[in-house]
Amino acid sequence: MPSLYDFEDLSIFFDDFGQYLTWGESTFLCLFDRKHDPLAFGAGGRSITAVVQASQVNGISQGETVVINSESFTVAEIQPIQDGQMVKLILEESDA
Repeated sequence: MPSLYDFEDLSIFFDDFGQYLTWGESTFLCLFDRKHDPLAFGAGGRSITAVVQASQVNGISQGETVVINSESFTVAEIQPIQDGQMVKLILEESDA
């Protein structure tokens, strides 16, 4: 499938606004968003997401823990974005 983007290096999306996400032994940039969403019951009225390059989280699954800004989150859902080169991780606050 042809890429939605005209370039191979997707890091341009993350260089200016990215925050570090750690999953297992890997650390890389993500676009982290924590906003108020009255329909997000599981997160106390907040929607917590991280957009990452799909190649960096190949094999991640629901229930795994990621760390962003020294806070632990549990992956609740994994949503491919358009052509699948990036994914949105739906996160929940974790006690880990």
